[in-house]
Formats: sequence, structure tokens, C-alpha cells
Amino acid sequence: MIDPNTLPAVEFNKSADGSWSIRATDPDGLRQKLGEDLFGSIACCFAQADRINSLVYLMSLSRTTDPEDSVASRRNFTTFYFFLVGTLKELSLELGRLRGILCRRSIWDKAAWGGGLKKFEEWGNKHDNSELRNQLSFHVSSEELRRGARLLSAGDAEILIEGDGPKRKNSWCRVATLALFRALEEKVQDFDATVADPADLMDVSTPLEQELLRILKILGLMPTATP
Repeated sequence: MIDPNTLPAVEFNKSADGSWSIRATDPDGLRQKLGEDLFGSIACCFAQADRINSLVYLMSLSRTTDPEDSVASRRNFTTFYFFLVGTLKELSLELGRLRGILCRRSIWDKAAWGGGLKKFEEWGNKHDNSELRNQLSFHVSSEELRRGARLLSAGDAEILIEGDGPKRKNSWCRVATLALFRALEEKVQDFDATVADPADLMDVSTPLEQELLRILKILGLMPTATP
């Protein structure tokens, strides 16, 4: 039986302006209670979730300055998409590690996982989604881009570079992006479904925070509200 008096305190603080935080009064004690493996795994998952939040925010910010159908907006969305699918793959790997740790500690909840984080983990386990990440994200494979360039149709190559005006920040080498997609089309079974899939995976913070609270509750560390 765990003595609650020996547990490190975790507090939930909320300010009048709406800002909030979950605080550990004894960070070293919290890490010890969670275990270095679990603490580190949770941190890795949140690092990927935070990156997704930033990508979504930056894309939303872009749309306040550039019309949705502008060249700059289409280029920015493509870049956002490339980084999103890469981050989703990294998130999937981290979630798999987290689930393994929870299983070894006998505190994994299949129903809770299935209702929240399962779809994020499983997304990265699909072959076509792995190809999507390997082909488009974080780095550009010059070999694959050259292969895609050879697959371009006459219509694809009609517009090489376009822009909304004289500023270079509003230009886009459209043909280079199309070459990447043409190379990808040959490697996946259902190109349209694969490309559209990440649209429903942009809010992982909510289920991840819920999972963290579930873990803390099981370990007797559920945050208490402070005035």
C-alpha cells in the first residue's frame, strides 16, 4: 500500500487570464516515481505533439497574410504537409515505445488507448504512410526527385515557377513539388487516400494530456487544484 504522504505533489494551477500549468513540487521525486523510462517516453511524445501544434499554428498564421488560393499559401501548405507527415511518423514510433513501457508496468489501458492515441500510433505503422514520410519529410531525396521528374506529364511541367508578385517569398517552384508526388505515386497503393489521411491527425495534444492524467491517477499522483 502506497503512503500518499510520501508521494511527490502534482498541482494544477489556473490563472484569471486563462493561463494554466501542471506543476511538480518535487520534480526529482516525480521522475523517480514515474521511472526514468516512463518519464522520458512521455516527454518524447509531447515533444512531437508540440511540434504538430506549432506547425498548425504557423499554417494558420500564414493564411491570415496570404489568400488561400495564392501561390505563397499553396507553397506554405505543401511545406506544412511535408513536415506534418514526418512528425506524425516520429510520434507513432514514440507512442509505440510508450505503450510498451506501460504494458511492462501493467498500467496500459486498452480501452483508453483505443479511444485516443491508437489511431496516431497505427498511422505510422502503415506501409504507405511510411513511404509518405520517407519520400517527403525533413529531407529531400535528390534521387527520388530526379526519378519523379522523369515521370512528369506535359501538363505537370507546363508551369515551372510561379509567383504572386515580385517578392521571392511569394514564389514557388511548383514542378519540383509535383516531381516528388509523382515519385510517391508509384510506391503507394492508394495515393489519394494516403495523401489525404493526415488531415484528421492534427490534434494529438488532447488525448496525450488525457493519457498523462490517467497515468498520474493510477500512480496516485493526480494533480490537485490550487487556489
